[in-house]
Amino acid sequence: MKEEYDVLNFVFYAFLTLGTACWGLGVKKANTSNIPDIILIVSMPIATICYAKAAYDVKNGNEGSGKVPIYIVLSFEYAILSTRLYEVTTNQGLLIFSYIYI
Repeated sequence: MKEEYDVLNFVFYAFLTLGTACWGLGVKKANTSNIPDIILIVSMPIATICYAKAAYDVKNGNEGSGKVPIYIVLSFEYAILSTRLYEVTTNQGLLIFSYIYI
């Protein structure tokens, strides 16, 4: 099965990684490490470069698993986002507030 590399798919992955990174940078406590911030900031160019390289390889006839690095980057982003959301919602007042809306 041939993978399709389209401009629309590129924009989808770009906004997906950008949105997740911005969300992860916005949801954090004041006393957190800067290493996850660096990972979130660098993830967008990494996903863009990986997608462009994979599209170039497919155009030249080299099949490969070009989207796997993008999924790895997204996994790191979602892990950071999940831990930060957990840290923010451990406050008892926020937990009660969230149960009201569920």
